[in-house]
Parts: sequence; C-alpha cells; structure tokens
Amino acid sequence: LNKFASSDYMDNPNLRPKLVIVPSEPQEETYIFERMWPELHSQWYFSSPAYVATDNNDRVYISDYGNNQIQVFTANGDLLSKWPITEYGDYELGSPRAITVDQDGFVYVVAGDSNSVSSILKLNPYPSGEIVDKIGSYADFPGTCGFSNPCAIDVDNSGNFYVTDEVNQRIEKLAPDGSLITTWGSLGSGPGQFNDPTGIAVDRQNNWVYVLDSRNLRTQKFTTDGVYLTHWQSIDSATDYGGVGIAVDQQGYVYVSNTVIDEINKFTDTGELEATFIDIAYGSYGIAIDSGGYIYSADFHGKRVEKINPGGTQKMKWTSAETAKT
Repeated sequence: LNKFASSDYMDNPNLRPKLVIVPSEPQEETYIFERMWPELHSQWYFSSPAYVATDNNDRVYISDYGNNQIQVFTANGDLLSKWPITEYGDYELGSPRAITVDQDGFVYVVAGDSNSVSSILKLNPYPSGEIVDKIGSYADFPGTCGFSNPCAIDVDNSGNFYVTDEVNQRIEKLAPDGSLITTWGSLGSGPGQFNDPTGIAVDRQNNWVYVLDSRNLRTQKFTTDGVYLTHWQSIDSATDYGGVGIAVDQQGYVYVSNTVIDEINKFTDTGELEATFIDIAYGSYGIAIDSGGYIYSADFHGKRVEKINPGGTQKMKWTSAETAKT
C-alpha cells in the first residue's frame, strides 16, 4: 500500500504531499544587506585607526578614531583593553587622534570635545585608562597659547610633552602638569619655521625633537628647548604633502611615513637615508616602534594596523571586518 494513501499520513496536513509550481522563467528577487552575521567582536576591528604608540612593556596603543576609543594590545596582537574616549566631566569627547605614552605609563591623547575644541587628554596607565586631566584649550593659555589644531604629540623622559599646532604653525612644550613652558615656530620655509607640522617625535636618549614639516617636505631637528639644529628632505619632492607619521627607535634612527606613496623612510640622526620600505605601510598615518625595532603603522582608510619587522618586511596585519580578506 502506498504510504501516502494511509489515514495516518492523509490526516496529517504537515505530511501530505504538496504541489510545487516552478515558474518557467527565473524570478528576480532583491535582497538588502542588513548586517554581517554572526557579529564577531574581534580585537582587530577598527574604524579608522589614526595613530599608534608603544610603552616600555611593548604594549601597543591604537587611537580608534571612528569608534571613539583607545584599544590596547600585546605586541602579538592580543587585545588587552578598550578605553572609551567619550566624556570627561561636563565635556563630551570623541575622535581620538595622536597618542603617546610617557616613562611612567601615562597616556596622552589628542581628542575633540563637544565645543569642537581639540585638547590633550591624560589617561592613567594600563590597565586603568581613566581620563584624569584635559589640557590645552584656548582657555588654558589666554592670549599666549592654546591649540588651534593640535596634530601630533610626544613626551620626553622628564614628562614634558611637545605638541604640533598645524594652524598656529608652531610647537608647544608643556610641563607634566600642563603648564606652558615655551613655544617655537612660525609660518614659513626657513630654519625653525613650519608649513603644516603634522608629526613630532622625541629621541629620549639624546633629548632631540624631530618635527615632520609636511608641506615643506622635510624633517627638522631641534633641542628640547626649541633650538634649531638641522633639517633634511624626508619626503619625495614629487608629492606635495609629507604625511603625518614620524618615530625614533632606541638606536636613534628616524622613521618617516609617506601617506601619499605608501612608504616608510629610515634616516640616521643627521638625515642620511638608511633604507626605504616600499608597499608595506598602506595609507600610513601614525607610526610607532617598540623595543625590538618592530614598526607599527596605522592605516586610517584601510582600517587596519600593520606590524613590520626591522628589515622592512610585513609581519602581521590587524585588520577590520571590511578588509579582513585583503
């Protein structure tokens, strides 16, 4: 007996055979992407990582501009912590950019607030990450200083920190408590002048300050008191903009990233070109170097961070969901 003729099957509507009509022509259907599934919260999901810094323990700090947070990693790319940069007191904050870490582990971050004023935030050392101070608005230094557009930041062994101000075309040196020590620079192309100072790095071994003078396509070298020492062309003259990334390793070599043509140049402290790393740092913004000489490059538009070995070979990518397969 055919099983479909039995009463058990015919009485159960879910088991009855069904007539399926197949159209002679394929029917076109439209699907709209809603979200990725499953939603994986991975340590390498960024939204426009802007700058990167390392500490004495080779922890890596990444300013995740689009997600309004600082992400902290081991040197192997393991996520340690995420610190929101969203509020401090009555201030709404966001868009963290330049970042550095001092000898004691305090973290300094350039960020914007609800009044569209960029300031420097001081954060407690890892693992806390609590914002403990906000420094650098015009109200802090009326008539004399105040950041119109702080772009880059670094710190010396005494805890003094140095800020590049793109609009005012100068460097501002501040004490650990945020009080102003001195400023230097003006708009121009002469020694000690700037046209878009976008990067700064302090050689903590020798107390020298290097400034990436982007639209003058050069790096300038100063004492920590702002005394001009020398400069050299650090960016290919075929480009009209020099990028933002500059860092110094423990041997005193200076590294400059070219955002336009995706390369990193390595110089001696007198400006002699030592090496050029090509096609490894795509869209590099901020760069940092750990104690082993490994280079970390933040790819703002590619939404990833690249780790490069001292010989200039790419070792690792920490990438976002959109670029995980690239």
